[in-house]
Amino acid sequence: MINGILNINKPEGITSAKAVSKIKKKLQLNKAGHTGTLDPFATGILLVCLNRATKIAQYLSVLDKEYVGIMVLGVTTDTQDLKGKVLKIKNVNHQALNVDNLEEVFAIFQGSIWQKPPMFSALRHKGLRLYSLARKGIEIDLDPRKIFIKQISILKIKYDYFPSITFRVKCSKGTYIRTLCNDIGQKLGCGAFLSRLERTEIGNHNIQQSIDLDKFLRMPLQEQYKNILSIDKALNNFNKIILLKDKEIEDRVKNGGPFSEREISEIINEEGNNKFNDRFRVCSYDGNLLAIGKKVEDFDYTKKYKVEKVFS
Repeated sequence: MINGILNINKPEGITSAKAVSKIKKKLQLNKAGHTGTLDPFATGILLVCLNRATKIAQYLSVLDKEYVGIMVLGVTTDTQDLKGKVLKIKNVNHQALNVDNLEEVFAIFQGSIWQKPPMFSALRHKGLRLYSLARKGIEIDLDPRKIFIKQISILKIKYDYFPSITFRVKCSKGTYIRTLCNDIGQKLGCGAFLSRLERTEIGNHNIQQSIDLDKFLRMPLQEQYKNILSIDKALNNFNKIILLKDKEIEDRVKNGGPFSEREISEIINEEGNNKFNDRFRVCSYDGNLLAIGKKVEDFDYTKKYKVEKVFS
């Protein structure tokens, strides 16, 4: 059985679900899923979980993401991107678009901020997708959500009749980049929409490691296998626990049982990993991935770590 993760570069014009469906059919998989939707017009990283790897989708979906996008100033749309209906057009004061002024506005959106999800999204309201309500002209008063913008920077400014800004943003799960563009446009006083978007990073997985969807589908099966990351490697955002060489301990972990610090041979801290300092890949003494474990506060030393997911 094929188990693992594919780092696919999704092309423009296809839904994330369709991309997964093509892979599932090609590899004849029992189960497959992705770890975070990209809009059809967007390109870039789509992590696809194959068979048993669907167990770790929840851990990959919460990883920070990086995008490179282009926003067009002076135009707002109902979807906040280039696919929507134009709501308003406003002349842009080009003289006000100097780098210092723009960077000052962009800086407002760095750090912890509140963002109101767009109506044209896959979120649900009373069991219905918001985009289905939006297409019927139904507007829901949505509560803003707290997100975190780790970094946002201007890469390029193009001074056309409708100026555009190419930018890079690193952000938390749940961030809508088109809403970010819309909000920046409002702060600039001219409006804006997202015209292009590429997802370039998810956690430690980057676009340089991706393979184009069409290229992957055309490959011979043996070549396709070479692009599948093991579950262990896909979870490289987690530090690693190596258990003692003891069959009783390994069997207990395989069955979802807890283990203590006294039963650990080594903890390997991966460089740059600090997001999941309470969760670990739990491996046998021989290095085989057995489970995901979580450190818990407990006065009983025998329950210092509990097992959340088992893979063997």
